[in-house]
Amino acid sequence: MKAILSFLLSATFMNFSVLLAQTQADIDKLNEVVVFPDTENASRSSTPGCDCDNAIPLATGEQQYLPTVNTFLTNILNPQPGMNVFPTCLESAPNQTWYVFTAADTGQATFVINGQGADYDYVLLDATDFPCAEFNAFTGQFGLPQILSCSYSAATTEVFNTLLFPGHRYVLMVSNYSNVPIPYFINIYSGINVIPFSAKEVRGTVYADNNGNCIYDAGDAPIANAHIQYPGTILHTYSLLNGTFRLLLPGNAEGLVQVSQTSVPSMLWSSDCSESPASFTVDVPENDTLFADVPYSSTVECALPMVQTSTPFLRRCFTNTRLVQYGNYGSVSLPSGEILLRYEDGIDPVNIPLPYTFDGTYYRIAIEPLAPGQTGSFYITDSLGCENGLNSYACVEASYVQIPGCYDNPDEWDRSDLEVHAACSDSITASFTISNSGIGNMSQPMPFEVRRNGLLEDSGVLQLASGASSTYSYSNNNDLLTFVVWETAANPFNSLAWDMSDCNSALFFGGGSPAYAIQDQQPWLDIDCEVVIGAYDPNDKFAWPFGAGEASQIERYDELEYRIRFQNTGNDTAFTVVLVDTLSNLLNPETIRFTGNSHPYTYTIENQILNIRFENIQLPDSASNPEGSIGYIRFMLEQNQDNPVNYAIQNFADIYFDFNPPIRTNTAVRTVGEVALVTNTTFESEGLNIYPNPAKNEVFIGLPADDDKAGVIEMFDLYGKRVMIQPLQASTRNRIELSGLSAGVYLLQVRTAKASYFGKFVMD
Repeated sequence: MKAILSFLLSATFMNFSVLLAQTQADIDKLNEVVVFPDTENASRSSTPGCDCDNAIPLATGEQQYLPTVNTFLTNILNPQPGMNVFPTCLESAPNQTWYVFTAADTGQATFVINGQGADYDYVLLDATDFPCAEFNAFTGQFGLPQILSCSYSAATTEVFNTLLFPGHRYVLMVSNYSNVPIPYFINIYSGINVIPFSAKEVRGTVYADNNGNCIYDAGDAPIANAHIQYPGTILHTYSLLNGTFRLLLPGNAEGLVQVSQTSVPSMLWSSDCSESPASFTVDVPENDTLFADVPYSSTVECALPMVQTSTPFLRRCFTNTRLVQYGNYGSVSLPSGEILLRYEDGIDPVNIPLPYTFDGTYYRIAIEPLAPGQTGSFYITDSLGCENGLNSYACVEASYVQIPGCYDNPDEWDRSDLEVHAACSDSITASFTISNSGIGNMSQPMPFEVRRNGLLEDSGVLQLASGASSTYSYSNNNDLLTFVVWETAANPFNSLAWDMSDCNSALFFGGGSPAYAIQDQQPWLDIDCEVVIGAYDPNDKFAWPFGAGEASQIERYDELEYRIRFQNTGNDTAFTVVLVDTLSNLLNPETIRFTGNSHPYTYTIENQILNIRFENIQLPDSASNPEGSIGYIRFMLEQNQDNPVNYAIQNFADIYFDFNPPIRTNTAVRTVGEVALVTNTTFESEGLNIYPNPAKNEVFIGLPADDDKAGVIEMFDLYGKRVMIQPLQASTRNRIELSGLSAGVYLLQVRTAKASYFGKFVMD
């Protein structure tokens, strides 16, 4: 608890009276020992807000600040021995942040410091004739600054009024007593104008530059929630609904201010106006304003829907919480539409908080129109039946039905887009329906594969017009069957489409797993496949694809999706959770994209180290709130293109709850390798004709006359990396283009419905 001590000082600064109001709880606070983490104190020099010399300018209105932490200071003044002790209202003043302002005229001003659940203290001083240097080394030469208001209470929101005069310099010191990294707000409102003292101001508008002239004018659209930050400091803000922002900096500030537009993806948006870059230098003098509009341009006018679904786990015999996130990644407004949810047998929604209809396959949830960058989310309660087998798999698909036809680049893409849906036509048959949901016809036949428990069973090629579909059926036998088909060239979202059979409620796979990654890179489609569990580790890391065999082998072109899950198993609320993940050198950190999260987060990546922060998460402990104590993050990464075969991609994460020691997760391991194992083909190379050999720019292959030539051609380098896959045409010879490949020895595998053929050739 905190004592409340208010002091009124006379104009002579030497004679004063003290107004003291105490309760027993307040007295207890005076006697308690303040313990701070044994960490290195934060730097206290040349950082905005660190002291009076570097005070942050304040002005009328509300502003959010990041807190100062891990810096223990006993008070703001240190009197010399033998001098009268300066009467203070703060028994301790750790984690100080300093602010300065003046007023335009005389009048009352109201201040609100909102700690968002954390304990912040303050003292407001009239330091007009009191140099900043006196706060660091008090000499008494300038008397004492007048205390206008002060609080040492335990309140998480402090409200106070004071009379201000023009020409006076006021100093506000805010102390983060809780020593927790929870952002706080300062709001000043009054009938007078509170203005910044010794400041630089940055003003601007973040907007969609629809006409491409790098000027905010008629026809351009504001972008809200863009992040504006003075890097390395606590100073940051966000653009408002009208796109405008205002950031106050100390008068001696210099360096860069950075604007990050995180509401829409780089596939449609970029900041390429050299006249108005997203990172600009604060080069105006003190008490001046830098005007810096930041335009983002779109390569195409398009409404691009986004939907994602994720859950921390699927426990059988329990209900589970599922998050559905949606938004408009595009450059124009998205009309009203529907989110479709498809549940496989064995898992059912029991509570959808929004109005919906069910058509026998899809739960259809109406969504209001979305402006560019606008997002939304809701939680669904799922129920997983007790009949589901442990270590089996259950999937939920989320999609947005209004798929745009305007996103039409790159130019070489034929605008086809494939989907695969598994179903059980009867108790012993698994069926796969492949549909072309794109707006264009497939320009060429593409190969497909069917695997049973990770082993190749069938292969071939297919070609579909826009809107057309084709169905393939196989015996079920309680096995895990997956169907995969490659997309045509330059598809900007998917390299392949796939699904796995869900016969018998995805049960009894005997520990088998789908070898392929979940290829659902279209923003408007997300497929979440989870392992069915009973008990669970509250802090763990999981990886998709599941991989084939005991080594969890994945293809070299597979993306990896990771989920880091954490739970507060302590005995008090966790205010900040930090995840530190040192990514494998076999992964490309530049390709990261986040696919699900339980709470708002920020992240950085430097030297393969991914740092994810959940600020002000206020995660309750598991004893008081078991479901609310759980959080998670999901993200995807591409492998490096030159990864060697049989190398293991290993990753774990360290989880920090506030200032406690880290908790290390398990290590998620996936092995790079060619997964396919052939079961119904003969391994023979007789009859395969490769010419010319050696080859230069092209090579041709021929097969025996009695083979039907419907199949797939794959080419590998000597390290096992697949460098090409294409359908086998029904022709006397098939041509393979070799441009872009380096000289060396290459291996060929040709698979048809009748046989598999192997051979090699030399490229000069």
